[in-house]
Amino acid sequence: MEQSTTLRTRRIRRQQLALLLLLTLPGSGCIAPLTPLPAPRHLGAEFDLRSPEPSAETPEVFREPEGTLTLGDALAAALRASPVLEAFSWQVRADEARALQAGLVPNPGLAIEGENFAGGGQFGGYGSAETTVFLGQLVELGGKRAARRRVALLERELSGWDYEAARLDVLTQTTQRFVAVLASKKRIELSRELVSIAEASLEATRNRVRAGAASSAEEARSKVSLATLKMERARRALELEASRRQLASSWGGTPQFTTVEGSLSALLELPSLSEVSALLGANPDLARWATEISQREANVELANAGAIPDVKAGAGVRHLNETNDTALVFGVEIPLPIFDRNQGAKAAASAEARRARANARASRLRVQRALIEAHANATTAYQNARSLELDVLPQADAAYKSIHDGYRKGLFRFVDVLDAQRTLFEARSEYVNALERYHTALP
Repeated sequence: MEQSTTLRTRRIRRQQLALLLLLTLPGSGCIAPLTPLPAPRHLGAEFDLRSPEPSAETPEVFREPEGTLTLGDALAAALRASPVLEAFSWQVRADEARALQAGLVPNPGLAIEGENFAGGGQFGGYGSAETTVFLGQLVELGGKRAARRRVALLERELSGWDYEAARLDVLTQTTQRFVAVLASKKRIELSRELVSIAEASLEATRNRVRAGAASSAEEARSKVSLATLKMERARRALELEASRRQLASSWGGTPQFTTVEGSLSALLELPSLSEVSALLGANPDLARWATEISQREANVELANAGAIPDVKAGAGVRHLNETNDTALVFGVEIPLPIFDRNQGAKAAASAEARRARANARASRLRVQRALIEAHANATTAYQNARSLELDVLPQADAAYKSIHDGYRKGLFRFVDVLDAQRTLFEARSEYVNALERYHTALP
């Protein structure tokens, strides 16, 4: 008889345990994996950024570009080692982790409760005690978990778009710094050429002084001109080194390359403003707003779901020592939404959604204004460079050669030579400036 009672008791307890496990299963389901980010409009995707798999024996070390540096080399190095992009990549990973966390179900709670012991009379000691093991679970209603996960996933997409915008900034800044190095290199070449011309002019002046065809004042003036041009050459050398360091900062290093290779004088006719404007949709700063508006609207849904109170439900097993019996207990807790109906959060989420739409319109107008300005600057620089290349430079060069040859024959004064030399120098310098402005302002 006692054995039959014991077997029945064990069977009841197994049934009770199975019932408790079934109560907790709805809240412990598997979470679907993160969906991949939407394919962004990568700029610079043509560069091979794959690196060898790092290992404990041979950890990967970024090697700064050496030797002759092309624009492609500079852009690839910047995308691979930019400290700015590294920070954004960690932000994306953090948002991925938050999206995973947002989809998790609240943990169940386990409570152990003892009653009717250590009292008076028949409740002295633990003989008449009742022990309850209670397993509770918060049941989120109104689709809170799905809404919370959607908000987190859209936040992760926003980080992806911000990363794309940062990539675009890094590519743009690196290109501009590369152009600055090319321009500085061109200016120092021009300074060296002008120094050579000035040295030849000084020698011609000395010959004229020896022949009695010119005064010593002209020789002194020629020396001053040469010294001035040498000072200009030294200044240009310092500018070149500074621009080299600026370029190397794009990948967080120091200039290990010896020279840069590129054609500063390569001028391509610009597309029309309407053709460029049609590509605005590929701009990450604009493309991100569709995701941000969706994220704000998802916040509105989450705030609306927050107005629905959650339910705490649970079940347990109670053991009565006095009779050595067990029984199930069940409890439900339902908050009453009398004072807090999440009305403030709903109003704030709605206002943020409207603000996102207004910011999207303002951002598009701002990008359009910047595009119009950049296109105008590039067009002006293109026209100036073409005019200097086709008209001004040939005439200035021909005038200088004519006056310099005439000076040797005694047809012109030395001051005329200096004036023609200064005009040629200014025309060539302005040509380099126009080329730099063109490549820097390309929309």
